[in-house]
Amino acid sequence: MRHWQTFLDVIKTKGINLQDQIIPPSGCIDVMDALQTMQPFLFDRLPLPLSPPFQDNITNYPFHCFSIEFTDGSPIADHLDSNREILCIISLSLTSNLWDYFCLVKDHNNIHEIMVHAGLGSLIDHFINAIPNCLMGEEHIRERVKLGIGKDKKIVTFRKVIHITKKTNKMIYTDSIKRPIDWTYRFPVRGHWRKVKTIGRDAQSKPVEGKTWVSHYVKGKDSLPLLTKPRIVSQLE
Repeated sequence: MRHWQTFLDVIKTKGINLQDQIIPPSGCIDVMDALQTMQPFLFDRLPLPLSPPFQDNITNYPFHCFSIEFTDGSPIADHLDSNREILCIISLSLTSNLWDYFCLVKDHNNIHEIMVHAGLGSLIDHFINAIPNCLMGEEHIRERVKLGIGKDKKIVTFRKVIHITKKTNKMIYTDSIKRPIDWTYRFPVRGHWRKVKTIGRDAQSKPVEGKTWVSHYVKGKDSLPLLTKPRIVSQLE
């Protein structure tokens, strides 16, 4: 069982540990409703081309609810406020532009809990910053999970896991997973300038010398899944 699946089991049975105050499952309805749209991400444990935190500003995450964990199941970090290891982080936007970070943690007795940690934004940015420089692939799954309490309980089907690895590591990573991964996909290409030897056109179709504007488009066959990478805005822009 992957950590994001364990997270769903724990929130249904134990609820959330909020600063040593246990919120029972019945008090986690809003979170469980949001988890229905969660997109799991699995990152290669090998060194990734991560950018230093705070160097760039993430203007939007790829999904309103997503999980991050290492493919081999190893801890992401130590929980700063306790003697526990962080196995998985769920980033969740319950309101516009405000993010909550829920951690699946494990103590030395292998007991799992879900804790809230407000200081994980830079760690999440650290992973998200890596995505544009990595290879993304889809693993198609059919994981049916019951979420909610009582009459609000729903059966939710999770249909894909997104894998992230270095571009040079596709074959080794695929062999280690031992499950089919589709590494082909469509992706949006932002508008950009292209050099030309003659007269080109800008975004308003006005003539310019030595370059031409290429408008935004989606690259790839229509039959392929569309993966949207986060937009990263440099401080220099």
